[in-house]
Amino acid sequence: MLSATGIAGRSALVTGAASGIGRATVLALARDGVRVVAVDRQPVDEVCAAVAARGGTAVGAVADVADDASVAAAVDRAVTGFGGLDIAVHCAGVVSETAIADLERPEWDRQLDVNLTGSYVVSRTVLPHLVTAGAGRLVLFSSIAARVGGVNSGAAYVASKGGVGALGKWLARRYGGDGVTVNMIAPGPVDSPMTHGRDYAPEGYPVPRMGTPDELAAAVVFLVSDAAAWITGHTLDVNGGIFMN
Repeated sequence: MLSATGIAGRSALVTGAASGIGRATVLALARDGVRVVAVDRQPVDEVCAAVAARGGTAVGAVADVADDASVAAAVDRAVTGFGGLDIAVHCAGVVSETAIADLERPEWDRQLDVNLTGSYVVSRTVLPHLVTAGAGRLVLFSSIAARVGGVNSGAAYVASKGGVGALGKWLARRYGGDGVTVNMIAPGPVDSPMTHGRDYAPEGYPVPRMGTPDELAAAVVFLVSDAAAWITGHTLDVNGGIFMN
């Protein structure tokens, strides 16, 4: 495949790949000639087949992003199968609307485990390989909720996504000298399985609709492309103007 972004022939790992933004990211990267390991707790056969049908390369790996061993196995699949790892995109996440007065410890722990600890585990595991690549790219997903204190989301979700933004900035400072960029994306409400059944009012947004997974995937492709080589430690707001920084 030919690529206008300069990423054809590179290899990537994408978490949360079975649906929503993660699935769209796998398809978008593969469309630009990237070989992808699609990671999720759920089977990823469908998205891998969709990539293959379009002439791309994607293999699946089942992993819990908060579990060191399963993440290491998924990363090893990329490194051994593709000869290295150039790009990592951590899309996996869970959301909760529970207010703090009703928030029990198990729910708090689950939000932090997947959203924040998962970001730590994925980052810690992929970064040595991104350094070896020489121009590695890491993208983590924060949220508009962390920017404004919640949009149909509870205390644990907001705290976990705020932590992702802070972690990403630290990583960007630490690894910039190694040629690795680390950036975050903070989506607004996106029409995906994670938001189905939740009460949004997009008619009041400056761009009066919810976002699409493809629009978030396009933001990922930009941040991992050669065009974004001098951008690091940045949180890219993709939210239809709900939050303007």
